[in-house]
Amino acid sequence: MERQPLVEEKAQGIAPCASRFILMGVALSYGSLDVAMRLIFTLAASPSTTSVAVCKAAVGTLLFVPAILAQRGGGGAAPPGLWPMAAKLAFFNTASQELVYAGIARTSAAKAAFLLQLSVIFTPVFERVFLRRAQGRGVWVGAAVALCGVALLSAPTGSPATSAAAVAAARSAAVGDGLVVVGAALWGWYLCLTSAVPGDADATQVQAVKNLCCFGFYVFFWAAAAAAQHTTPADALVGWDAALPWALVVYCAAVPGALADVFQQKAQAAIRASEASLLLASEPLWAAVLGLALLGEDMSSAAVAGGGLIFLGAVVASGAVGPCPAGRMRVPSMSTISTYLSTPDFRRAMIQQEGVQLEARARDSFNLIEDPPSTSPSPLILARSA
Repeated sequence: MERQPLVEEKAQGIAPCASRFILMGVALSYGSLDVAMRLIFTLAASPSTTSVAVCKAAVGTLLFVPAILAQRGGGGAAPPGLWPMAAKLAFFNTASQELVYAGIARTSAAKAAFLLQLSVIFTPVFERVFLRRAQGRGVWVGAAVALCGVALLSAPTGSPATSAAAVAAARSAAVGDGLVVVGAALWGWYLCLTSAVPGDADATQVQAVKNLCCFGFYVFFWAAAAAAQHTTPADALVGWDAALPWALVVYCAAVPGALADVFQQKAQAAIRASEASLLLASEPLWAAVLGLALLGEDMSSAAVAGGGLIFLGAVVASGAVGPCPAGRMRVPSMSTISTYLSTPDFRRAMIQQEGVQLEARARDSFNLIEDPPSTSPSPLILARSA
């Protein structure tokens, strides 16, 4: 009887079927982000990458102003430690995006989207190296497959360049690929840090504070780049006299930036983490389709194979492919059980409703649990929801 209100509260959330469509739309919006940024940087008079980042962050911050004012008007107070946590997340988010934008300005949007999937590989590696969290065999298999994909995706194709312009373009594309890979590594660390965000934290409030901090970091990076390059005020305004860059920046900030983040955080709570990872991993596929349709970017056979290997490695490393044969569930470890027992009641009730009957599966697969509870969640969900 004590948990009945929790179950009723869960029932008012997003339905699993609707969550799948929402997450697919989120993946599509994320894929369109790289294409939209590439469209800005390929204009005849394109603005600098740092100024684009500042404008995008400014628009993204303004979108959350009503939410911040509503929260303050309602008398609500920010949870303890929200601002330091948001500042740490914002720094690595900003550094990652600056490198990715610089890379997209030099390489194709489709290649950048596939290379960004390496963050799924970097995240568990960082967890193992820096946070001492054990990782399954699938992580290392996925990392090896993804590295093979990077080699194919970034390998030069066709006959060697002979003209100076062709050589410069090839070198610029290689530098762009490297910048995107480093940005993916920083994004992987950013994902590691998101585990510090409380599961019951308000999604809109967290994103609002993080975006505000991101804006401050973007301004700092823009000012540092302008000082290093001795940019004049007139040079800083180059490319912003047309309407198209502004429209694309507003789209990037509003749809893939603000709305997609909030919808993803809400929709992921309704389905298993493995299924959410698989749906979100389709981002580079959408970017490849949109890049071909809007930018005319055609990928070579080797690049397509490399992108496919990166996609496969990301799916395997994310846990979307079950590590046990015949779809059987592994018996949860003591650390997993401890994580479950320390989970707040509301999240525990959510997990129980979306979980599986562990007793029959465990007895049939391993015969190791003598007296398990009648309903228990999937171990993967427990690990992802911690």
